[in-house]
Amino acid sequence: MVNLGEKIREEMSSPINHYIRFLDRKMHTPFPEPLPGSGLQPGWIITRNHEVLINKGGNSLFLYLPIKDTDLIASTYLGISGNTVFYVAHCSNETTPPNGFKFVSLRDLFSISDEETSSHAAYAVQISEFNLDNRYCGRCGSNTHESSIERARICDSCGFIVYPKICPAIIVLIKKGDCILLARSPGFTTDMYSIIAGFVEAGETIESTVLREVKEEVGIAIKNLRYYASQSWPFPHSLMIGFVADHESGEIEIDNHEIEDAGWFSTYSMPLLPGPYSIAGKMIEAFIRGEI
Repeated sequence: MVNLGEKIREEMSSPINHYIRFLDRKMHTPFPEPLPGSGLQPGWIITRNHEVLINKGGNSLFLYLPIKDTDLIASTYLGISGNTVFYVAHCSNETTPPNGFKFVSLRDLFSISDEETSSHAAYAVQISEFNLDNRYCGRCGSNTHESSIERARICDSCGFIVYPKICPAIIVLIKKGDCILLARSPGFTTDMYSIIAGFVEAGETIESTVLREVKEEVGIAIKNLRYYASQSWPFPHSLMIGFVADHESGEIEIDNHEIEDAGWFSTYSMPLLPGPYSIAGKMIEAFIRGEI
């Protein structure tokens, strides 16, 4: 009989740091935007309602041909990678993909594509959403335009400048002996469990957020909090900041709101876990391998 824990350890041989870098932006974005004739090839990443256009083989995200203007809501300069200057073009929800291409969600893309393609797509979706969400000034309601010297939008009337927002969130792996705490949110895929996470609130430090979220969601106290790694997370505009901690006291008491079940799991009793694209999945893998 195959021991599942031993099998997982054998299969998970890649260093954790390789995966934690996943979704790091891999485009250089100099301003002003390169002009035609710069010698760079133009390429487009096409988005539609939080989806990206990819060829049906799953290995090409980019189009190197003109886009039909009638299908576009907005297009934006992204940056440079190699000898290509990239743009993101956002299409209406009614746009149908060209032959040989399909629209997929970022989560689906992460499971079928490589790190560089996924990082480009995540960046493109975030910048596209930033532009769509800030077409009008939040102070006076006037139109805004893109800055030519930095990633920002400027109000045509009052001059207010808005930058892409980043929402910091914490995620923490809690250890107790040879077990870790895993919890299930009502919004998760059926039977999937993960580690505790939550957004930083106004006026909080990152450390106090960890303590508050753990206490609120599962009712325990933790100690020995230490930083692990971070990951850009485009759902929708987050920076996930990962920690490891030890159980200090208390029994699990779920909040029955954000958490519907939680428990202590050993390497040999793991439930369905988050996918390999997430910092949560990679932290759990590191625990299984005995690295944390």
